[in-house]
Amino acid sequence: MLALQRKQSTPTHYLEIIPRTLDYQRDSEQITYMDTLQTFLSDSANPVLILDQATRTIHHHNRSAATFGKEELKGHLFEECFHVFGEEISEEPIVHIPEGWFTVHESDFIWDEVIYTKVECKPRAQSPNQEVLKGWKNMISVMLHRFRSPLTGVKGFLTMLEDENTDPALDRRLLSINSGIDRMFAIMDEMESIYQIDNLPTTSFELTNIDLVLSEVLSSLNPKQQTRVHVHGFGKAQSFKGPRTNILPIVQSLVNNALEHEVEAQAPIDIHVYANRFIQVVNKGTEIPERVSKNLFSPFVTSKADHIGIGLTLATLHAQQFGGAIVHKSDPGSGNIYFTLCFP
Repeated sequence: MLALQRKQSTPTHYLEIIPRTLDYQRDSEQITYMDTLQTFLSDSANPVLILDQATRTIHHHNRSAATFGKEELKGHLFEECFHVFGEEISEEPIVHIPEGWFTVHESDFIWDEVIYTKVECKPRAQSPNQEVLKGWKNMISVMLHRFRSPLTGVKGFLTMLEDENTDPALDRRLLSINSGIDRMFAIMDEMESIYQIDNLPTTSFELTNIDLVLSEVLSSLNPKQQTRVHVHGFGKAQSFKGPRTNILPIVQSLVNNALEHEVEAQAPIDIHVYANRFIQVVNKGTEIPERVSKNLFSPFVTSKADHIGIGLTLATLHAQQFGGAIVHKSDPGSGNIYFTLCFP
C-alpha cells in the first residue's frame, strides 16, 4: 500500500544571512525597518513561502493566496495547507497548487537572528512549458509540410507501376517499398497528434469513471497481455477529476510503455489506483540511461529502434490539459520502473 507522507524537510546545507535594512522616513525622525523579506520573495518568479523553521508556520508568501489554494495562509502550519508527496511517487518531492504540480525545494536562512525556511515551488523540469510546446509544434509543422507532399507523389507513382507491372518478382519489391512508405505516413500521423493538442490547458470539472477506463485499456490488449496486467486498489464507480478523452490515452500509453520495456516476457504489469489522486503503472525494467531519463517526456527520445518516442510526450501533454502530471522514478534495488499519473 502506498504511504502518502510528506518528505522530510531538506537538511540545512547553508544559512544565508538576510539583513534588515534601515529606511529613514522623511516625515518623521523615527527610524523604521523595511521588511526585506518581501524584497527577497519578489526576486523569485516561482511561488515561494517563508516558514518559521522550528514550527513550520507560514509567515510570508510572494503570490496571492489563490495561487496556493487557500484564502489565508499566514499563521497556518505548512503541513495543514499543503501535502508534499515524496519518494513514494517521485524522485524529488512534489506538491499540487492551483497552478499545477511543482517540485518542492527547501532551504534555510537567517533573518533578524531567527532561522526561517524558504519553500520554493519550481516547475517540473520534465514537463514541457508552453514555449517548448510551441517550438515542437513549429518543427513538426515544417516536417509534415516538407515530407507529406513528396511521399504522396511517390505513392502515386508506385500505384501506377503496380497497375502496369506484369512481373511477379517486381510486385514483391513494389510491395516492400509501399510498406515502407505506409510506415512513413503512420509516423507523420503520430507526429501530427502532438500538433493537434491545444497549447493552453482547459479548465474542466468533468469526472471520469476509472473502472470504465481500465476496462477499455485492458480490452485493447491481446489475451496474453491481459493476463499479465493486474489492477490493485480501485473500487467500482470510482471517479477521477479529468476528461475521459485525456485520461484514456494516458493510461493506454503508460500500459503500452510498460509492456514494451518489460525485461521478462511473462513478468506482471501492476496498475495501482490510489485515493482518487494517482494511477501508477509499475513494471520490471532495465535502468533507463541518464541521457534518456533527462528528456523522458520530450518527443523523439526512445531506446527502441522501431519507435519514434512520442508516447510519453503525448501522455504528459494530455495530463497538462486538465492540470495533471506524469512523474517517473526507478528503483535499482527491485528493478521496478514507476510511472505515476497525478490528478489535480
